[in-house]
Parts: sequence; C-alpha cells; structure tokens
Amino acid sequence: MIAIEIHGIKDGIYEIDKSVSVEDIPDLSEEFFGNIVFKGHLRKIGRRFSIEGTAKCSSRLICDLTLTEYSEEIVCEITASFLADTLLYWKSKENFQGSDDTIIIHEDDKTIDLSDELRQQLALTLPLKRIAPDAKDIEIEKIYPDYFSSGSPESESTGNNIWDSLKKIKIN
Repeated sequence: MIAIEIHGIKDGIYEIDKSVSVEDIPDLSEEFFGNIVFKGHLRKIGRRFSIEGTAKCSSRLICDLTLTEYSEEIVCEITASFLADTLLYWKSKENFQGSDDTIIIHEDDKTIDLSDELRQQLALTLPLKRIAPDAKDIEIEKIYPDYFSSGSPESESTGNNIWDSLKKIKIN
C-alpha cells in the first residue's frame, strides 16, 4: 500500500516522494520487481485532494523476437482526484456511481491509498510488443537464419523446399 498522509494538512500544494516495494501493492503484475518510486505533488482545496505525479518501476520482460529476458524501467503518469465526503462515501458503499472519476473518501481518513491507481497505470504502461534493446534494430532473418534460408531461390532449385514433405501427403 502506498499511503499519502492527509490528516491535518491545510489548503495548499505538498511535495510527495514515496518508495514502496512491489510486494506492498496487492495483485501487481508479476513482471514488476524492486521498488516503485512515486514523485509528484498533492494539492488540497477544501475537501478536495488532487494527486499528480510519476511512478517508476523496473520490469522483467521476455523479448518477443529472441525469447531472452531483459529488464526495462516502466514510467507512468498518475493523476487522481479525491473528495472527502462521509455521506457520499457511505452511498458509494451502496453501489452509488458518481458522475466523474473522483474517488470518494471518508472525512476522517488519515491517508489516501494510491495502490489501485498505481497498479492500473503500471499494468497499462507495459509494452505490448516486448523487444529487447539489443534486438530492436536487427531483422528477424538475421536472428533466425535457418528458417529463412530454406525458402530462398537457391534451395528451391536444389529440391530442398520446405513444402516437399507436405506435397507427399495424399488425400483420398
């Protein structure tokens, strides 16, 4: 859990610099390891709290081309808005849906938990195409030359075509 202290603070802007272990964030993807570092600021106006910042965490990924493991730092922006309202808080427990993305908290809460926002944004920032840095500029033909040399014109003329074994199959 990454908790931001809000108890007793006055209106204004406050710097946030937190570091927590990935084990402290429940249900975080298994690709992440080490610590999550969050830097940003908290803005308080009346009963409203706004948090903006950047989260960084190391991830262990498997390259889609070479199937080698590599590490990459994942960086994501976190923006969250909170409203301290006890009546709405109890209504939200009864499946009340607010009109915007504001998270309702109890007026007596001493901290704001950013775990859900961190988990969601870090998971969304994971790359869909996972290519290791050493394989980014290499053509796939150079990584796996055995698979591409058999389809070349030279091999077709010598009879080493990759489709020869399939041509021998007879269907009645």
